[in-house]
Amino acid sequence: YFFLKVLLNHGVVVNMEPLVRFDREASALSRTARKARPVEPMLTDPDGLYGVCPQILRELLDGILTLRALKTACVLGYWGQRREADALLRRHGPAASRWPFRYRFAQLWASPIGPFLGSTWRSLMLRSV
Repeated sequence: YFFLKVLLNHGVVVNMEPLVRFDREASALSRTARKARPVEPMLTDPDGLYGVCPQILRELLDGILTLRALKTACVLGYWGQRREADALLRRHGPAASRWPFRYRFAQLWASPIGPFLGSTWRSLMLRSV
């Protein structure tokens, strides 16, 4: 939320030099998750972002929020929170002509079949561990 506000209102310098090394062995830590993380404030209350967003960047902000909402809706559906996923899609979903595949995929996860797919996948993953 904070960085999006900064990016929308200030110049940014990009340094392509690698400054961080990731420990790939710790990547399995997310397997211990038992529920979805809370939905980000930029999706639940985007008015603060729109309030500081220059008019010329509104379409860009819409696109950012839409993409993030699509991903979050998939995660929520995976964890059985399909009503919350559906609400996000209704609030931030793209126009019918934009991103049809991503939107349809998110709609699948926000449907009643999403929690079934998520629980099936989790049970398969537990068996493989």
